[in-house]
Amino acid sequence: MLGIVSSIYAGTPIANAGPDQIVGPGDFVQLDGTASTGDGLSFSWVQIEGEIVVLTGATTATPSFVFPNVNETLIFQLTVTDIDGVTDSDTVAIIPEEIGAPPSLKTIAIPEPPDLNDYVVNRDAAIQLGKALFWDMQVGSDGVQACATCHYSAGTDNRATNRLHPGADSIFQAGTPDGTLQLDDFPFHKLADPADRNSTVLFDTDDVAGGQGVEMQNFVSIVPGNAEDAGQPVPDPIFNVNGQNVHQVTGRDTPSVINAVFNVRNFWDGRANFVFNGVNPFGQRDPNAVVLEVQPDDSVVPVTVRLQFASLASQAVGPPNSAVEMAWNGRTFPDIGKKMLTLTPLGKQIVDPTDSVLGPLANPSGPGLTISYEDLIKTAFNPEYWDSDVMVVFDANGNPTVLPNPGRPLSLDEYTLMEANFSLFFGLAVQLYESTLVSDNAPYDQFQEGNDAALTDQQKLGLQLFIGKANCIACHDGPEFSKATVSHILVHSEPGPAEELIERMLMGDGGLAVYDNGFYNIGVRPTSEDLGVGGTDPFGNPLSFTRLIQQGIIVGPPFLINPPVNPTERVAVDGSFKTPTLRNIELTAPYMHNGGMATLEQVMEFYNRGGDFHDENMADLDPNIGNLGLTQEEIDALVAFMISLTDERVRYQQAPFDHPQLFIPDGNGELLEIPAVGATGGPPLQPFVDIHPSMAVSMTADKTNVVLGEQVVYTVTIENTGDSNLDKFVLNTNLGNCIWDGPYNDQWGSNILEVGETWTYTCTTTPAVSQTHTVVVNAEDKLNNPISSDPLEWSVDVLVPVYFSIGKKVSVTGNTYSNEDVLYYDGSTISIFFDGSDLGLNRSNIDALYVMDASTLLLSFDRPLTIPGLGTVDDSDIVRFDATSLGTNTAGTFSMFFRGATAGLTTNGEDIDGMSLLPDGTLLVSVYGGARVPGNIRANDEDLLAFTPNISGNYNSGGTWSLYFDGSDVSLTTSYEDVNGVTVISTGDIYLTTIGEYSLPVFSGENEDIFVCQWPVTGSATSCTYA
Repeated sequence: MLGIVSSIYAGTPIANAGPDQIVGPGDFVQLDGTASTGDGLSFSWVQIEGEIVVLTGATTATPSFVFPNVNETLIFQLTVTDIDGVTDSDTVAIIPEEIGAPPSLKTIAIPEPPDLNDYVVNRDAAIQLGKALFWDMQVGSDGVQACATCHYSAGTDNRATNRLHPGADSIFQAGTPDGTLQLDDFPFHKLADPADRNSTVLFDTDDVAGGQGVEMQNFVSIVPGNAEDAGQPVPDPIFNVNGQNVHQVTGRDTPSVINAVFNVRNFWDGRANFVFNGVNPFGQRDPNAVVLEVQPDDSVVPVTVRLQFASLASQAVGPPNSAVEMAWNGRTFPDIGKKMLTLTPLGKQIVDPTDSVLGPLANPSGPGLTISYEDLIKTAFNPEYWDSDVMVVFDANGNPTVLPNPGRPLSLDEYTLMEANFSLFFGLAVQLYESTLVSDNAPYDQFQEGNDAALTDQQKLGLQLFIGKANCIACHDGPEFSKATVSHILVHSEPGPAEELIERMLMGDGGLAVYDNGFYNIGVRPTSEDLGVGGTDPFGNPLSFTRLIQQGIIVGPPFLINPPVNPTERVAVDGSFKTPTLRNIELTAPYMHNGGMATLEQVMEFYNRGGDFHDENMADLDPNIGNLGLTQEEIDALVAFMISLTDERVRYQQAPFDHPQLFIPDGNGELLEIPAVGATGGPPLQPFVDIHPSMAVSMTADKTNVVLGEQVVYTVTIENTGDSNLDKFVLNTNLGNCIWDGPYNDQWGSNILEVGETWTYTCTTTPAVSQTHTVVVNAEDKLNNPISSDPLEWSVDVLVPVYFSIGKKVSVTGNTYSNEDVLYYDGSTISIFFDGSDLGLNRSNIDALYVMDASTLLLSFDRPLTIPGLGTVDDSDIVRFDATSLGTNTAGTFSMFFRGATAGLTTNGEDIDGMSLLPDGTLLVSVYGGARVPGNIRANDEDLLAFTPNISGNYNSGGTWSLYFDGSDVSLTTSYEDVNGVTVISTGDIYLTTIGEYSLPVFSGENEDIFVCQWPVTGSATSCTYA
């Protein structure tokens, strides 16, 4: 009869409630009164002290309950009654264990397969091979997708573009397939009050921020010597933009590979098996998985591989042939081996010569390594798995057949032994490399090693909350800050069955159930959307250890389970996912298996309100998911504590977290460079979408005062002072034709200004006028959002030396000048440059002039006149004067430079009243009144005509005319705005004077003023900016 113990004992009954127990929050506790003695005993248990719990089986000898999250002792009294009604009582104390902070991660041994040496003969070479394969873009079918493509930043994927999966309903709600996520897109379950899970839902989606994979194609074959496989594109009904395939995205967020070596199982659902079978992720679940081994008699036979503590190897061989993650659909590992063995390792990527693993093998003059994959495998692995010349073929189910070498080159579906066993080499090499990725030097580790100053007061408060009120430690226990680890589940101080592999506990609804330790349903999404560890493997077996044991399926872990699971016992594993480590959690957003939270504050708000789908998931919900009652100050302290789990070597990519160069797809067909870094590290890693871009920008110039024609060199310095990389720089300026050279000091990714990096740009210009020059720097952050600097200003005073003539005799500062003279103004004083009276030009009015050099002038006069030594010249002619002396004693000779009549300047008796020469020898003239020249070119007095001689340098040989400057296009329209003075400087800027007052859109002036048409577009559609 239930609850009755019969014995042959005669006498007074004696109650024995069993020994006191020390337990932790959430532990399943079974009381034990079986040592009680007496005839026909019945049992009755009552709780007499402490937080009241639900006691299951209170009238049996062994009732049970789950210890609550309290720091107090619970006392239970057992009363036994014998057949005669005589009673006795005893009590037992259930004492809460003193929960201390986990020790440093340095106290945990790195798990490793005990029989690893049967396969690996050179550990260092295997690590080199593993790092090369992990980072090699050539592994992907597209020749771009490496393992590292989704694990390049703190062991995970930091991209925000093209990483949205539509979820179970196949409908994108949080964005578009190729779109860029923003901070405002998170969380994926938005509430009116983030502290109340029952408040109004503002937005909810089953979309997933997953890992970006490859475009959809079917595998055709490898192309030996080529990184890209031959494939047949397949229209993708989900991941397309306007019918054009884009990169697929996984249905779960990308977990970090850093510290993953400590996990019993890997992937969110644990499908990367604790046992590596040498072929795929499923361990002994796949009965047909074999590798080929050379026997002592040189025969080659299939053998099974059962390497324990090798879930990293199981994980490593999954993505390379996933038709979503890395491969065209249908590719196999022998295909990968055949391709990679023909390629230079990392042949598309630079390797830093100081790389902590690959540096000695780095090609000093370009991308790649100086060793082949074949030689790395031969050095690293036991020859039994590669040293044979047999040929291997596979049937449609992947089963191998070993044949003699045919004595000819093998076809694409025939493989060498090394190619056939490539999955074995790949998995173990990557596991050994990833085993080095242990971040055990965070501030928290230093604190636990005795450095009290390593944590701030706020972080210390967060630690107390973590192990106390918030009870985060219930799932994130141990130095790894996860219960899904070898040290928590498999390593015990005393030998015995691995009873931690599964666990009994009261679920969220108060009922007792068995679950997989380290995997929890916490109410992130409805259970039915993704079963997690409650799902099945490709062979129909449960992924859950609990269900395997309950169903008696012998494909699970090779451990004893105590107590066994009753076939009818309740199992709670659906919707449960592996507890991730919290180490480096600051750097590994987005969070949760669906990537639906972008910040640690959003994570803490989620836990504080008791999850998002608490009631819907009650049947499988972890009992620790409930309202925590945390204040904002406490939430901030918990976030600060989690930041103390960041190892700065990870943030700065220092060894062992250094790496080769990588190019990753980043939407719109763009490849984003992740630069190679050596052992000393590089720029800090960026946040996911909670970014704060900023830049410090300054501008200097080498001069503040210049003479017209003198160059000024501007330098703009840009420092990235934010936490997001910046790119797509544009410098907008009023410096006209100034072309910016740079960036200089671009140390890391090409044309990417990494966090903390400083660039300079330079620009050389020839200022035309005194002006305040401005520059605005524009760029984009990692989310493609614009960022601009404030306007930078630098003032330059331009001294404009002017050669000019006057229309009548004038007196300036005591000196008298006549209309036959050319005067010079140096910016402060006027002096005579050319004295016409010395040459017999008394009272001849110089109407146009141009100074060719220090001793040569071009002159035109306002009426016909006779020049000594030259004869008669017309007002449409230009004469040249070559001086032997200038100034007050002007002397030299005249010659005819340009005969207007010869050039066709005769229609209206044109008077040249302005002229200039361009660097290419083109002559510019302005005429008084309208003009029509050969070629049916018409010009008004506000225009400039261009004359190009038929014979270079000979302006009397005839030539062609064109309209160079149309004054009416640029607001010179009245009769007073007749151009009567012009000079074009080397920059193309046009200096002008007019016959009378002028009025422009920006200013007006008198006929004695000079203004400039800057950065002109010349011809019949003239445009420029006036100054």
